[in-house]
Amino acid sequence: FGGVGITLSGLRGVVPMPIAILVGNALSLQALGFVWLGLRAFDYRSLPGFWTLVLPAAWLAFCSYPEIYQSLAARIAVYSVLAVIASIACAATLWRGRGDGLSSRKPFAVVLVVHAVFSALRIVHVLLTDIPSDLFANDFVVALSVLEPVVALFAAILLGFGLVRERTETELRQAAALDGLTNVLNRRGFMERAERLAAQAGREGKAVALLAFDLDRFKQINDQFGHAAGDAALKTFADVLSRSVRQADIVGRT
Repeated sequence: FGGVGITLSGLRGVVPMPIAILVGNALSLQALGFVWLGLRAFDYRSLPGFWTLVLPAAWLAFCSYPEIYQSLAARIAVYSVLAVIASIACAATLWRGRGDGLSSRKPFAVVLVVHAVFSALRIVHVLLTDIPSDLFANDFVVALSVLEPVVALFAAILLGFGLVRERTETELRQAAALDGLTNVLNRRGFMERAERLAAQAGREGKAVALLAFDLDRFKQINDQFGHAAGDAALKTFADVLSRSVRQADIVGRT
C-alpha cells in the first residue's frame, strides 16, 4: 500500500491528478494504519481494523473542500498532520511493548518519530513559505520531505522483518531451554541460568541457595496409575514450585 501510494503521488502529471493526489496519499495513510495494526498484532493486542480507515477517510473528507484540494500548501499541511498522528501512534505502540526486550523496537520507533518530525517540519515550511506548484521546482525542503517517506518505508520494512526475526530467535532459544513436560527450565537451561546467577551474586558479594527436590514414591505412582498420572504429578509439582518462588528465582528439572 505504501509503495503504490508513494508511486502514484510521484506520478502526478502522468496519471490523472485526482488519482495521484487523492488515491496516492490515501493509500500512503492506509499503509501507516496497517503498520499500526500489524504492531498491535505483533504484541498480541486487539485488532480494531476500523481505525485504520479513519486517516484515509479524513484525508478524502478534507480534500472534498475546494479550498483545500486546490491549494498545494493546504493539501501538504493536512496530509502531514495525519501522517504525524499515524506515525506517533505507531511509535507509541512499539514503545508500549518494550518489556519483551527486543532490541529492534528502539530503532523502529526512532524511524517513526523521525518521520513524524519531518512531517511536522513540512507543515511549518509550507505555511510560512510560498511554494511552487511543482513540488520539485526550486524547493529543496519540500522535495526532500517528499523523498523522505520512501526512505522511511524501506527502513520500516527492514526493521519490521528484523523485529519478527528477533522474536522468533528469542522464542526458539527459550523453547530450547524449557522442559517439554513441566514447562520449567531443562537441565541445560537451568545450568546456564544458574551459572549466570551465581556469577552475578559473586560480583555483588551475595550468597545463593540451591534446593534439590526428589519426589518420594514417584515410581509407585507410575506403576499403580500409569505414566500419564506420573506426568501429571510432575506438572503439578513444577507448577507449585513456580508459583512459590520469587520472580528472580529459577526452577528447573534436571
